[in-house]
Amino acid sequence: MKKKPVVKVRLKDRRRRESYIAYGVYALIIVSLLSGIAYATRLTQFSVSEVRIAGVTHAPKDAIAAEVEKVISGTYALLVPKRMIYVVPRGVVVERVVTNFPIVESATVSRDGRALVVTIVERTPAALYCHTTCYRMDAYGFVFDTEHGDTLPKYRGSAVELGGTY
Repeated sequence: MKKKPVVKVRLKDRRRRESYIAYGVYALIIVSLLSGIAYATRLTQFSVSEVRIAGVTHAPKDAIAAEVEKVISGTYALLVPKRMIYVVPRGVVVERVVTNFPIVESATVSRDGRALVVTIVERTPAALYCHTTCYRMDAYGFVFDTEHGDTLPKYRGSAVELGGTY
């Protein structure tokens, strides 16, 4: 019977093969960890189930809720969804609501279970600014809403856009 020749592997080659195996194991651990994070953060018990708008009398409630939904759609680094109740971008939600809706003076974001609650403080009208149409303005001259048949004092002047200051 013929004996198989003994192949001696050089130490350098053996170490290279061992390092490739170690890199493969590390890569597998990292991929498993990232997959676990992506899976866990998408579970329904950690997602925002509804957006509630509180403190609104004149502001468009549905439009504000739609704007909040736009903000929380998407992900952080394609891994963690912004809808996850613990990582909702609260500052961005407040900024978008205050910027896009001039009637909103301030907003706060909180959570109630799985619901995201946006509490709105609306501007208080102090007078009307009239150019071609009349708009409400607050005590600081900020023009924020169209007239709703108010009996407030009227001021006239050059054209000021909605969201501007008289």
